[in-house]
Amino acid sequence: MVLALLTVTASWLLIEAGRGGTAAQGQPAAPEPTAALIALTGPIAQDAHGLFLIDPKTRTICVYRYLTGTNKLQLLAARNVSYDLQLDDYNNAAKTPREIREIVEKQKRIDEVGPPK
Repeated sequence: MVLALLTVTASWLLIEAGRGGTAAQGQPAAPEPTAALIALTGPIAQDAHGLFLIDPKTRTICVYRYLTGTNKLQLLAARNVSYDLQLDDYNNAAKTPREIREIVEKQKRIDEVGPPK
């Protein structure tokens, strides 16, 4: 399920970037999205499929599970991601974005002045 949510979120960010929005940088996206809703489907468990609805205007993601045999949908999660997209670093495994930035900046300094003697 987590992998499916990450896939949906990544897809949405790519869509935002492709539209010229700046959601990936944590800034407001284009004022008027071109699509009313974005719908994606995919597996959420070994024997279950999900429907992912994204409202670009309100920045809300809803996840539904299709209940096989009952022809029903079950709402699993709904979340407005506006504030999530403004985070630079949250709940990351080791090497955090800040640590990686420090490594890159250090590497740039070495490239500029040469390696230590």
